[in-house]
Amino acid sequence: PVPPAVPKCTAAGRAPWVVCSWDASPEASSDPTGTAPGGRDFEGYRLYLGEDRNSLSLIQQFDLATAPHDTVGFNTGMGTVALTPPVVIDGITYHYKFTVGHLRDGFKYFTAVTSYDLGTSEIESLESGVSQNEVMAVPAPSVGEGGGVTVFPNPYRVETSWDAGKNA
Repeated sequence: PVPPAVPKCTAAGRAPWVVCSWDASPEASSDPTGTAPGGRDFEGYRLYLGEDRNSLSLIQQFDLATAPHDTVGFNTGMGTVALTPPVVIDGITYHYKFTVGHLRDGFKYFTAVTSYDLGTSEIESLESGVSQNEVMAVPAPSVGEGGGVTVFPNPYRVETSWDAGKNA
Protein backbone atom coordinates (compact mmCIF):
# COMPACT_ATOMS: atom_id res chain seq x y z
CA PRO A 1 0.00 0.00 0.00
CA VAL A 2 1.11 3.55 -0.74
CA PRO A 3 -0.22 6.93 0.40
CA PRO A 4 -1.49 9.42 -2.18
CA ALA A 5 1.07 11.60 -3.95
CA VAL A 6 2.41 14.70 -2.22
CA PRO A 7 0.66 17.88 -3.36
CA LYS A 8 2.72 20.69 -4.85
CA CYS A 9 2.43 23.65 -2.53
CA THR A 10 3.56 27.21 -2.05
CA ALA A 11 3.36 29.67 0.81
CA ALA A 12 3.54 33.44 0.87
CA GLY A 13 3.84 35.70 3.89
CA ARG A 14 1.90 38.92 4.26
CA ALA A 15 1.58 40.61 7.65
CA PRO A 16 0.17 38.96 9.78
CA TRP A 17 -0.66 35.90 7.63
CA VAL A 18 0.81 33.04 5.69
CA VAL A 19 -1.19 31.99 2.65
CA CYS A 20 -0.77 28.32 1.67
CA SER A 21 -1.81 27.07 -1.77
CA TRP A 22 -1.64 23.53 -3.14
CA ASP A 23 -2.57 21.54 -6.23
CA ALA A 24 -5.01 18.66 -6.66
CA SER A 25 -2.57 16.07 -8.06
CA PRO A 26 -2.99 13.61 -5.14
CA GLU A 27 -6.67 13.18 -5.98
CA ALA A 28 -5.70 11.17 -9.08
CA SER A 29 -3.28 8.91 -7.14
CA SER A 30 -3.83 5.19 -7.38
CA ASP A 31 -3.01 2.59 -4.74
CA PRO A 32 -2.86 -0.91 -6.26
CA THR A 33 -3.89 -2.44 -2.93
CA GLY A 34 -6.76 0.00 -2.34
CA THR A 35 -10.36 -1.18 -2.38
CA ALA A 36 -11.75 1.96 -4.03
CA PRO A 37 -12.55 1.77 -7.78
CA GLY A 38 -9.31 2.04 -9.76
CA GLY A 39 -7.38 2.12 -6.49
CA ARG A 40 -8.25 5.81 -6.08
CA ASP A 41 -8.58 5.98 -2.33
CA PHE A 42 -7.62 9.65 -1.77
CA GLU A 43 -9.46 11.08 1.26
CA GLY A 44 -8.10 14.54 2.06
CA TYR A 45 -5.39 17.05 2.93
CA ARG A 46 -3.70 18.05 6.17
CA LEU A 47 -2.02 21.41 6.71
CA TYR A 48 0.94 21.74 9.09
CA LEU A 49 2.66 24.86 10.47
CA GLY A 50 5.54 25.57 12.82
CA GLU A 51 8.40 27.93 13.61
CA ASP A 52 10.84 25.00 13.66
CA ARG A 53 11.09 23.04 10.43
CA ASN A 54 11.56 19.83 12.43
CA SER A 55 8.41 20.13 14.52
CA LEU A 56 5.39 21.16 12.50
CA SER A 57 1.94 20.83 14.06
CA LEU A 58 -1.30 19.86 12.37
CA ILE A 59 -3.48 22.98 12.18
CA GLN A 60 -6.21 22.05 9.67
CA GLN A 61 -7.66 19.07 7.87
CA PHE A 62 -9.89 19.01 4.81
CA ASP A 63 -11.44 15.83 3.49
CA LEU A 64 -14.08 14.48 1.18
CA ALA A 65 -17.51 14.27 2.76
CA THR A 66 -19.41 11.93 0.45
CA ALA A 67 -19.43 8.13 0.35
CA PRO A 68 -17.23 6.18 0.11
CA HIS A 69 -14.88 8.97 1.15
CA ASP A 70 -16.47 9.78 4.49
CA THR A 71 -14.81 7.30 6.82
CA VAL A 72 -11.60 9.09 7.85
CA GLY A 73 -11.26 12.53 9.41
CA PHE A 74 -13.89 15.14 10.02
CA ASN A 75 -15.81 15.05 6.72
CA THR A 76 -15.39 18.79 6.25
CA GLY A 77 -15.49 18.84 2.48
CA MET A 78 -13.13 20.94 0.39
CA GLY A 79 -15.46 23.86 -0.34
CA THR A 80 -13.91 26.23 2.18
CA VAL A 81 -10.46 25.96 0.60
CA ALA A 82 -11.30 25.36 -3.07
CA LEU A 83 -10.23 28.10 -5.48
CA THR A 84 -12.81 28.85 -8.15
CA PRO A 85 -11.27 29.24 -10.62
CA PRO A 86 -7.88 27.70 -9.80
CA VAL A 87 -4.87 30.04 -9.95
CA VAL A 88 -1.57 29.58 -11.77
CA ILE A 89 1.61 30.59 -9.94
CA ASP A 90 4.98 30.03 -11.62
CA GLY A 91 3.38 27.65 -14.13
CA ILE A 92 1.71 25.42 -11.50
CA THR A 93 -2.08 25.32 -11.15
CA TYR A 94 -3.21 25.54 -7.53
CA HIS A 95 -6.72 24.37 -6.65
CA TYR A 96 -6.79 25.09 -2.91
CA LYS A 97 -5.81 27.94 -0.59
CA PHE A 98 -5.85 28.44 3.18
CA THR A 99 -4.79 31.54 5.10
CA VAL A 100 -3.20 31.12 8.53
CA GLY A 101 -3.65 34.33 10.51
CA HIS A 102 -2.47 35.96 13.73
CA LEU A 103 1.22 35.26 13.09
CA ARG A 104 4.18 37.40 14.16
CA ASP A 105 5.69 39.69 11.56
CA GLY A 106 9.29 38.96 10.62
CA PHE A 107 9.42 35.42 11.96
CA LYS A 108 9.97 32.34 9.82
CA TYR A 109 7.12 29.88 9.57
CA PHE A 110 7.33 26.52 7.88
CA THR A 111 4.27 24.98 6.26
CA ALA A 112 3.54 21.66 4.62
CA VAL A 113 0.49 20.07 3.04
CA THR A 114 0.08 16.30 3.05
CA SER A 115 -2.49 14.02 1.50
CA TYR A 116 -3.96 10.89 3.04
CA ASP A 117 -6.10 7.98 1.93
CA LEU A 118 -9.02 5.90 3.15
CA GLY A 119 -7.02 2.91 4.32
CA THR A 120 -8.59 -0.53 4.49
CA SER A 121 -9.91 -2.83 7.19
CA GLU A 122 -6.39 -4.33 7.38
CA ILE A 123 -4.29 -1.14 7.05
CA GLU A 124 -5.01 2.24 8.60
CA SER A 125 -5.07 5.41 6.54
CA LEU A 126 -1.68 6.32 5.03
CA GLU A 127 -0.38 9.90 4.78
CA SER A 128 2.31 11.42 2.57
CA GLY A 129 5.36 12.82 4.37
CA VAL A 130 5.33 16.23 6.04
CA SER A 131 8.91 17.00 5.03
CA GLN A 132 8.31 16.26 1.33
CA ASN A 133 6.92 19.69 0.44
CA GLU A 134 7.84 21.90 3.36
CA VAL A 135 7.92 25.61 2.47
CA MET A 136 9.13 28.63 4.47
CA ALA A 137 7.26 31.95 4.56
CA VAL A 138 7.80 35.15 6.55
CA PRO A 139 4.80 37.36 7.34
CA ALA A 140 5.82 40.96 6.62
CA PRO A 141 4.33 44.16 5.28
CA SER A 142 4.25 44.29 1.50
CA VAL A 143 6.37 46.78 -0.37
CA GLY A 144 4.94 50.27 0.00
CA GLU A 145 2.79 49.53 3.03
CA GLY A 146 3.22 52.08 5.79
CA GLY A 147 5.35 54.47 3.70
CA GLY A 148 8.88 55.49 4.65
CA VAL A 149 11.29 53.25 6.50
CA THR A 150 10.14 49.83 7.67
CA VAL A 151 11.68 48.30 10.80
CA PHE A 152 11.82 44.54 10.46
CA PRO A 153 10.88 42.79 12.64
CA ASN A 154 8.71 45.37 14.30
CA PRO A 155 9.08 45.88 17.16
CA TYR A 156 12.78 45.03 17.19
CA ARG A 157 13.93 43.65 20.54
CA VAL A 158 17.61 43.31 21.36
CA GLU A 159 16.89 40.54 23.86
CA THR A 160 15.69 38.12 21.16
CA SER A 161 17.40 34.75 20.81
CA TRP A 162 19.39 35.71 17.70
CA ASP A 163 20.95 38.69 19.55
CA ALA A 164 21.79 36.79 22.74
CA GLY A 165 25.15 37.85 24.15
CA LYS A 166 25.68 40.79 21.77
CA ASN A 167 26.10 44.41 22.82
CA ALA A 168 23.46 46.80 21.54
